Amino acid sequence: MNLRQKIEENKKILAVSTGLVLTMLLITPLLANELLVDDQRLAFNASADVSTSYNNSTNRVGFAPGSKALDYGKLNTESNATRFISLNAPQETTFNYEAQGNISEYLNYEKQMVFEGRKNISVELIPERPGNFSGQFIVKAKYPNGGLGQTWMELRR
Repeated sequence: MNLRQKIEENKKILAVSTGLVLTMLLITPLLANELLVDDQRLAFNASADVSTSYNNSTNRVGFAPGSKALDYGKLNTESNATRFISLNAPQETTFNYEAQGNISEYLNYEKQMVFEGRKNISVELIPERPGNFSGQFIVKAKYPNGGLGQTWMELRR
């Protein structure tokens, strides 16, 4: 084998090796996310009946223990209402929140939280017009699956 053939062969080996390394660099985060982090998803039905004639101009605060519903009841357009979801995270967990349906444009909440322990999440309804509103409030939790999962989640933040 002459020098030119050896150089060409080494170029091919280098190209294949580089391709394998790049592939591993792209696949590793996806595999790590699937293997080291567990997901959980909860959906809370949300509803409200808003009118200009209801006589309740004070803020209402409520909590429905054990249910998966955020029922705001009947409200006046001049008032708002807050409901709480009690969450318990035995380890540091990332929570993402999302509202769906025609009620979503009137809900006020933090989009993401990271915490460990017990926490009440407030979901405030601020109606701007009369109507019947409904939808879902989605809670997505991501928590580490072991020590490597904890490290992976810290790197992802």
